[in-house]
Amino acid sequence: MNCPIQEIILVQQNFVAIQGGKKVVCGAGDGSLNIFSWGEWGDISDRFPGHPMSIDACVAVSDSVVCTGSIDGLVRYAVNLCQ
Repeated sequence: MNCPIQEIILVQQNFVAIQGGKKVVCGAGDGSLNIFSWGEWGDISDRFPGHPMSIDACVAVSDSVVCTGSIDGLVRYAVNLCQ
């Protein structure tokens, strides 16, 4: 299967749904958080810098707070991802 979404998904390390499943936050190999609206996989709706290395773990604490972990040994959190 060859499609643009395949290229986007391959660089994502992990996924977590927020806002009742309306948004999906993806930890990327470049250390950023990419946010997609559910069903609109070909377009990143928002992007946040995070770790200097890949995001290897991602967990939703609430509908707008996500904690991330990286091989750099630090845990970071992003607040108010989707307002």
